[in-house]
Amino acid sequence: MSDSNDDSGIPWILKRMPEALLQGRERERKFMSQMLDPKKVAPFQIPVAIKAALRAYQQDGVNWLAFLNKYKLHGVLCDDMGLGKTLQTLCIVASDHHMREEFAQNPGA
Repeated sequence: MSDSNDDSGIPWILKRMPEALLQGRERERKFMSQMLDPKKVAPFQIPVAIKAALRAYQQDGVNWLAFLNKYKLHGVLCDDMGLGKTLQTLCIVASDHHMREEFAQNPGA
């Protein structure tokens, strides 16, 4: 068997990899892409009502914290005083609490 590509341009080794392994590889690539470029982090929809309107940079902070939370990572928000770090943190804590409650009520969903 040759190490070269066939007509499809896909290396032969990739064609022989189990689908689950290929999907895991794609998830890892997406994770690294987001980790290295926070602009690529998916927007997070806050599942609880908050009595505040987040500014764009605050939503970016919430998105980043949600990304870290999704992968069981930890991080910090750093900026000048008074720009809403507490609000961003409360949004994530309240969202996480809400999602855990929903999971506890519907563990199979």
